[in-house]
This record gives sequence, C-alpha cells and structure tokens, in this order.
Amino acid sequence: MAIFLKGFLIALGLIAAIGAQNLHVLKQGLLGRYAFTVAMVCCICDWILITLGVLGLGRSISQMPMASIALAL
Repeated sequence: MAIFLKGFLIALGLIAAIGAQNLHVLKQGLLGRYAFTVAMVCCICDWILITLGVLGLGRSISQMPMASIALAL
C-alpha cells in the first residue's frame, strides 16, 4: 500500500505541475482558437530544445561568456 501511495503522489505531482506553455495550450484548446497550430509549435520547440540539450549545447554555451550574456537577454 505504501508503494502505491508513493507512486500515486509522484504521479499527482507531475500532473499538477502545469507550466506557462501547458497553460497556454490548454487555454487555446478550450477557446477553440488555433489549438492544433499552438500545440504543434510548442511540440516542435520542445523537440528542438531537447535535441540541443542532448547534443551538449549547454556545455558549449557555458564555455562562451558572450553567448551566455546574449541568451540571458
């Protein structure tokens, strides 16, 4: 029972954490305005950012101080 409760609480924490992007997608879906387009743009942006992270872009940016400053703007 304790394992089930722990798993349930972890899953609830993952579902309950709605970020700004997810909130925007949900809002557009509920309003019926460009829901598919918004979801696809967010999906493509997530895919690009995840791919860049896996390829080690963060490490190369951290070694270039000007790149860090430019991205912070």
